[in-house]
Amino acid sequence: MSNTTESPFSFTTKVKGDLLTVRGDTVDTFASRLIELATHAVAMDAITDLQAMGTMASAVSSVKDVAPGSTVEAIQTGSTGPREVQDKYGAVFTYGLAEAPALADGRDGTYIKKVWTDAKGKARKAWVDPTKGPEPAAPAASGQEAEIIWI
Repeated sequence: MSNTTESPFSFTTKVKGDLLTVRGDTVDTFASRLIELATHAVAMDAITDLQAMGTMASAVSSVKDVAPGSTVEAIQTGSTGPREVQDKYGAVFTYGLAEAPALADGRDGTYIKKVWTDAKGKARKAWVDPTKGPEPAAPAASGQEAEIIWI
């Protein structure tokens, strides 16, 4: 094993603007912590985000099916193009667009496109900081988010 303090099994998601991470040093510990999270009343908001991986039962089942001692590699979908993610309010965030402006605050990466309807029913479209999207993203070192760019 490498010299790292990170657990070999880890899942991170964004819940109401904060990052939530579940870690385990073994498959059984990781699965146990996922189950504990799924049955904790306060954590039910996080379950909505975890369901993006599938149902909690299938996520835990998938983790249990990993052979002991096997190496787990990151799994990527075959597509490397843009991908859309809808949040619980109906806003659609598009990641990986070639025309997305680069972040100007020193971070690697680009803005994400957000399309939504505001509270008054007006359709909106803008390039937004990746930390505003439903997927976890590293904030700028300054703590400031990138300015919104209206489209």
